[in-house]
Amino acid sequence: MRNCIVSQATTNKFLANAAIVMIVVQSVLSYFVEDSLSGGLATFGLAVAMFAVPIALYFARPASAAFKYLFVFFAISYVFVLLYAQKGNIDNLFLLFVILAGASIYFDVRFTLYTTFILCAETMLGLFLYREALFPLLVPASVLSLMFNFLVIGALLAFQGEWGKRMMNSYESVYDRSITDSLTQVRNRAFFDEYLRDTAEQARKYGETFSVAILDIDNFKAFNDTYGHPVGDLVLKATAMTVQETIRKTDVLCRFGGEEFTLIFKATSLADALTIAEKIRSSVERGEVEHEGKKLSITISLGLAEFKPRETPAALVARADQALLAAKQAGKNRVERA
Repeated sequence: MRNCIVSQATTNKFLANAAIVMIVVQSVLSYFVEDSLSGGLATFGLAVAMFAVPIALYFARPASAAFKYLFVFFAISYVFVLLYAQKGNIDNLFLLFVILAGASIYFDVRFTLYTTFILCAETMLGLFLYREALFPLLVPASVLSLMFNFLVIGALLAFQGEWGKRMMNSYESVYDRSITDSLTQVRNRAFFDEYLRDTAEQARKYGETFSVAILDIDNFKAFNDTYGHPVGDLVLKATAMTVQETIRKTDVLCRFGGEEFTLIFKATSLADALTIAEKIRSSVERGEVEHEGKKLSITISLGLAEFKPRETPAALVARADQALLAAKQAGKNRVERA
């Protein structure tokens, strides 16, 4: 995850606009302070010259990572030149803090250290040149800017961390509900379709294999007609739970619709999938559902198919479905393979 709250392109746009505004404002201020058109034009020319490199880079590459570094370097240098030339007009100190606050939008620790280093280095240069009595004031200004920037970084990163965690938890909760069957609590048809497509693409790319099974509860209509839909729901949930407890962690169980479920056996040949399917069938057969003192037996039929590199996911499912139909026609409670 990136450590900024806005994109680099957005930050660059803000700073580029700030540079243009700075050029205009300083030129106008210089005109009124010196009451001279030549003074205003000189300030304008200096500003354009100082910001020519970063602004040119911005228009050439709006999302350039180097732009913000060049902007801070030339902006602080520009303010120091003005301070020296104008014998320390205090409005430039305010301008300096505006620059730092704008740069802090991209709250990055390394960037803040870079900004502070440039500020401190040019402060020392100002002390060396020593013009009037204002340059010494920039030493505490450098320290304050460092403290301010790190306070901003700490607060924003803490906020982003907590907010991001809540948003991620909320997103994961909503997404999990959208791909889960509400009755059986296994994955739903939408998840199966997407997962099967991704698994097929991966298998084609890496030369792997996998198998798919379609599982159908035998005589399910009889449960609903004889005992009612609540018992039918109980049968669905019991079957899903038994299958989920029997399969491997890498296998994926989904509700396909009605009384049908699908299974994806990743990196599994047809022979190995057949072994797992028989284990599933046997486990379901041994289980029972109790209703009003009666123990109801459940059996299932399964159709298996192994992925072929050139076939579509739909074709693979169709072959598994044909195998399921063969299992039903052969007497149910059995596994057939395509």
